[in-house]
Formats: sequence, structure tokens, C-alpha cells
Amino acid sequence: MNSILAYRPWFERFPERFVGEREGMERRGFALDENALNQNGRVEFIGRSRTNPAIELKVSFPDSFPSKPPHVHTAKAPILSRHQRPDTREICTFGPSRSRWVASLSGTAAIDEAEEVIAAVTAPELSVMKYSDDVPEPASALYHYESDTSILIPPAIAAFAAEMPEGSSANFRGRFENWPGQTVSRYGKGRGIVTEIGQKPTVNAEEWQQNMLPRRSPVEISGKVVRIAAPPPLAMGFPNSTIGFNA
Repeated sequence: MNSILAYRPWFERFPERFVGEREGMERRGFALDENALNQNGRVEFIGRSRTNPAIELKVSFPDSFPSKPPHVHTAKAPILSRHQRPDTREICTFGPSRSRWVASLSGTAAIDEAEEVIAAVTAPELSVMKYSDDVPEPASALYHYESDTSILIPPAIAAFAAEMPEGSSANFRGRFENWPGQTVSRYGKGRGIVTEIGQKPTVNAEEWQQNMLPRRSPVEISGKVVRIAAPPPLAMGFPNSTIGFNA
């Protein structure tokens, strides 16, 4: 019984699919990383970009394959100026949230997507706008923001902030509650809701939105909301009790 219910990785559950994926990758000049497979149970292929042979690519198959697509990383080459995460070196493929991936596609489709990105960045004369989600992207850096804190901004308040001139600020008040098990503090991690913003006029959240947090423990917070043109670098940040909006 235990052997029947034991977890098996995708390449064991779908051996024929694995053989087909390996053959397709090898035809494209990508070799299976035997060490990664034998030691860590990871299916990864290494090869060179045809668009720019100086770039070595690593194609990693997640265990959720074929429901989720392979990820393509540059192995050693410099980070591309756009459409690539500088922290993991993953090249952006299949559009936002990888919405263009379907399980019937071969993993080599990820190579095709990566080659299109490389062409667009390093060899624009070879690039052709192919998808509706191909949008311009400026050269950018990746900044890690605090992910465990969230503040709900009701529509009326968001609309007010969006109409503020860039660089201007207004006062805000709100209610904040930490996650269960943490000490309530205006500087702690948790979740909250902005209930009031403005100087003249003042905009309030609807009563039902103000009541979304339990009243037994939240603390009142106040500060400045600032209309900014773009998210600030992490090193820049804002003082405590400041919220930045960008259009």
C-alpha cells in the first residue's frame, strides 16, 4: 500500500513524456544534467543559445510539469538588460504569469521563448513582435520589499491618491492588525486598512470596509501618503507610517 501511495516525480509518473522531452532537448543541442537528476531528482538541460552562442542556458523542469512550464535561466552569462530576473537569472517566458503555457506544449517551447527575449535584447534586428503581451519594458532592477505586510486601500481613497500631483502628500489614518500570534504594533508585520485620507477634502472608506478588521486588537496608525512616479529603491524607502502610491 505504501509503495502505491509513495510520491513519484513527474519523470517517473510520465516516463514516455520524459523520453520525448529528452529527445526534443537533445535535438536542440541541450544535454541532460545527469548529476542534477541522480543526486537531487531535478530535470535540467544545459545548452547554448542559437541567437547568441555566448549565452549558456539552463532549462529546469518543475515537478509540476507539464501543468507548469520549464524555467529558463542564463547559466553564466551577464544579466540581460530587461525581461530577466537579476536575482535568479530566470528569463521571462510565456507572458505575464506564464499565461501562454499549455500542458500540450513541449519543453523546447521554453527555449523558443527565451531565444525571442535574447533576440529582442541583444539582437533587435532579429526580433519580431509576436504576442499581444509583448510590451515595452525599461531596463530595471529588482528590489525586495517586505511581503508580510499588506494594507487595503479602498477605491475611493485610491482614486483620491491617484488625482494627487506627483510629489505631493496628504495625511492618512487607518487601522492595523498583526497576524495571529504576533504582538500588535504599528511597526510590526500584519495587515490593515486605510480608513481616511486627505486634508481638504477628507475621503473616508465605506463603513463596511472600516469594519473589515476585528475591533478587539487593531491599533490606529497615521502618517503621510505620497504620490510618486515609480516605486522607490529599497535602500531609499520611506519613513515609518508613510504609504507611496504610483500610477
